[in-house]
Amino acid sequence: MLINNEFLEQAKAAKTAEEFRALVKAGHGELSAEKAEQIWARLRASNELSDDDLHDIAGGMISPR
Repeated sequence: MLINNEFLEQAKAAKTAEEFRALVKAGHGELSAEKAEQIWARLRASNELSDDDLHDIAGGMISPR
């Protein structure tokens, strides 16, 4: 899954955890509903994703930017 500035802007714009999860899935990633809720909540609180969050979103395979 390619995680770039476009993805990050779309992720920040997600209004719900389910919308965020659908965005990840559209990029060929997969998150459980619970994990999507956790990451989305952190993103909403801090407006950024941690390295661990990026790893989870990419399924352990982060593509270069």
